[in-house]
Amino acid sequence: MMMKKVNYLLIMLFAVALMSTSCCKDDPIVPDVLTVENLDGTWNFESLNFVDIDYGTTVSADNLYNTVQELSDLNEFYDFVQIDLVFTSTTVTISSTYLDADVNGTGDWSDTYSYTLNENVISVDGGYLEFEVMNAESLLNDEGVLELKLNDGNADMPEGGIYTF
Repeated sequence: MMMKKVNYLLIMLFAVALMSTSCCKDDPIVPDVLTVENLDGTWNFESLNFVDIDYGTTVSADNLYNTVQELSDLNEFYDFVQIDLVFTSTTVTISSTYLDADVNGTGDWSDTYSYTLNENVISVDGGYLEFEVMNAESLLNDEGVLELKLNDGNADMPEGGIYTF
C-alpha cells in the first residue's frame, strides 16, 4: 500500500513538473541582426591589414603597425588605402587622402554614395564596392570598433584588405 502511494506521488510530481515546463506561446526569439543604425555615424581610419601587413597611422610600442611612411608608400600604388566613412541610413560618404600623383593625384577626396546592407555585407553604389563587416557581433554589442573587409573593388584598391575604424 505504501509503495502504491509513493508511486502515485511520484507520478503527480512528474505531471506537475511536465506541465510547468511545457511549451507556451512566448515572444519569438529574434537573433541579433546588423542594421543601418549600427553603422550610423563617422568611422575614422585606424589601420589597414593588407597582404598580412598591418598599416596604421601610428607606430605602437609593440610594433603592431608599420610606420606612417609605409602607409604613404602603399598609397603610391593603391587607391582607398586610408579612408574615413560617414554612414547615414541611406548613404555613405567615403573620404580619402591621396599622397602620390601616380594614383589619383594628391590631396583630399570625398564622395557620397547610396548603399545597401544585407546581413553583414555593405554594397556601395550598386556594387561598385563591397565590404563585409568582419566584427558584426562585437559591433552589435556597442564596442565602438568597425572592421570591414573590401571584397570587391578594382585593381587600384586593396581588395581583401581589412580596415579598422
